[in-house]
Amino acid sequence: MRFKAIAGVFGVSVFIVLYACQGANELFKDTIDQGKVTYKVTYPEMEEDNMLASILPEEMKVTFKGNQYNSEFSTYGGIFKNKITVDSDNRQYSQMLKVFKKKLACEYDEVDIDELMQDFPPFVIIQSDIQDTLAGIPCKRAHGVFYDLNAEDIDIYYSEYIGVKNPNWCSPFDEVNGFLLGYDIDMFDIRMRLMAEEVIQTEVDKQEFIIDEEYKRVSYKYIKVEIEKLMESFEI
Repeated sequence: MRFKAIAGVFGVSVFIVLYACQGANELFKDTIDQGKVTYKVTYPEMEEDNMLASILPEEMKVTFKGNQYNSEFSTYGGIFKNKITVDSDNRQYSQMLKVFKKKLACEYDEVDIDELMQDFPPFVIIQSDIQDTLAGIPCKRAHGVFYDLNAEDIDIYYSEYIGVKNPNWCSPFDEVNGFLLGYDIDMFDIRMRLMAEEVIQTEVDKQEFIIDEEYKRVSYKYIKVEIEKLMESFEI
């Protein structure tokens, strides 16, 4: 299974805090075209005393500008760091992966992305008219039902007020027409729950979306093997 997941902040921040859907809709007449979203990461199917829980990430960050965004998270102590960059206009998808001192980078082609999508357990997305807010941002809620009857259904929160167009084209949520603010995703048989806690509108440097020259360019399959080796070392 695959994971995805986010990045930094620049400049002076404007905190957007809303207290009700009606007030939010009055304020958000325009979309936010650049900024940062911080997500809380939890593991709903993992026992609290599981030793693995102490090293898994508790936070994920997304930085966005126009129709580009980064998703980034790292394990405790920085042993593992993963950064995904997506350009929706040009349908480009790249990754920077740090495992201990090893730094790897990859630019995905359509075949690689198709293979990534096959790692996700198949599910059906059921749309609804339910309105909600997360991190003070108005959003809609959909429902995900897995083909595997033993898998627990998921709620999917998404918003049209963050101005990234077609942000989910490279994810199993490609039917969702909005920016994801809350969802569950399975990674190496571990269910991660990501819920937006803060949205900041701020200037973002375009350098955020460029692969660092310190990272060695490799293939998608090479990166996939490195991630699998890391997870095996944690006995997942």
